[in-house]
Amino acid sequence: MCAFSFFKKFSDICLVGLLIALTSCEGNTRYEVWVSNQSEDQLRVEHRSLMLSIADSVIATNIVSSGETKMLFVTNWLGGIEQPAEPGQLLDSMALFNEEGMQSLHPWRESRVWLIESHHDRKIPSQWRHVYMLRVGSDSFE
Repeated sequence: MCAFSFFKKFSDICLVGLLIALTSCEGNTRYEVWVSNQSEDQLRVEHRSLMLSIADSVIATNIVSSGETKMLFVTNWLGGIEQPAEPGQLLDSMALFNEEGMQSLHPWRESRVWLIESHHDRKIPSQWRHVYMLRVGSDSFE
């Protein structure tokens, strides 16, 4: 009888500890930023994200071939955030250039020009993933 009482209390304590561990986690939100080059030219994408690290304080340059889709960067924020952020909250600056060196006037700061998909990957702790896809065509350089 005494052993049964001990295991009952031990299992109750374990359940309470597990409940506290699961509910005390903040969760995470992952933001992925992609560019899809739908033009006939190679693109040069220069961008700087709004991360607070030395590595992101410089402008990154990516070359995206015609027909290619490339991830520019990934960032994780604490807390499970259901609503996607505005592109201006993720990117400090972005410039798109074609092979001739013409800069696009693409309004990348506006949410309407991005294809944004949100995925609730896990409920406890809440894990959200927001994928941003910027499609760039030849008409972006006219």
